[in-house]
Amino acid sequence: MDFTRRLPWLTLGLAVIASALLAFPEAASALELSRTAFQQAQLWRIWTGHLTHYGLSHGAWDVAVLVALGGTVESGWFGVAPLGRRSLALLWLWSGAAISVAVVVLEPALDRYRGLSGIDSALYAWLCAALLQRGMHHRSPAAVALSLLALIGFVGKSLFEQVQSSTLFVDSAHAGFQPVPIAHLVGAVVGLLGVALSARPTSTSLHSRRIRDTPGDPGGIAYFS
Repeated sequence: MDFTRRLPWLTLGLAVIASALLAFPEAASALELSRTAFQQAQLWRIWTGHLTHYGLSHGAWDVAVLVALGGTVESGWFGVAPLGRRSLALLWLWSGAAISVAVVVLEPALDRYRGLSGIDSALYAWLCAALLQRGMHHRSPAAVALSLLALIGFVGKSLFEQVQSSTLFVDSAHAGFQPVPIAHLVGAVVGLLGVALSARPTSTSLHSRRIRDTPGDPGGIAYFS
């Protein structure tokens, strides 16, 4: 029972939907982010467009990365502190909306957008930042250095794709789509902001964190609500 409860059901559900859409091109066309449809206030495409892809190669990479990163973040694989499903869903919603708006505004020559890679980038940045924060807390230079290198590598990959107009891991020309590095960068910014905001103590949490003296225990008991 505990094993099934720890499975990343939210991530797996999203992966199944994205995978299923690969078999239904007409449905994908109705859900992709389209500039014309966006201007016609079909706002659901801001989120559904990320679930659509330009073929098997494009979709397989995006879904595989989603399962790996989303599973780690949702279920706490490899010793990572899990992000609650509600917070994970909010991260997806905010990053999906920010990416779509950025693509429409900053890529005026782009008529259509598909893919989970922007949301994958949000998860990747969140994970790197969370590990960086943990490394700093435990004063681990190795963890801090690895986390920073991972983030620098991501920026380098995005710059390479921007300059070369080609993706690093997928043959975008063969798959018939144009890489959009701005989507990855915006997704990463949302992921970093998610960690930064969650790390800020609120007045409620500060008030609820206290030490209470108890009889027979002069040192008191620290507890958190």
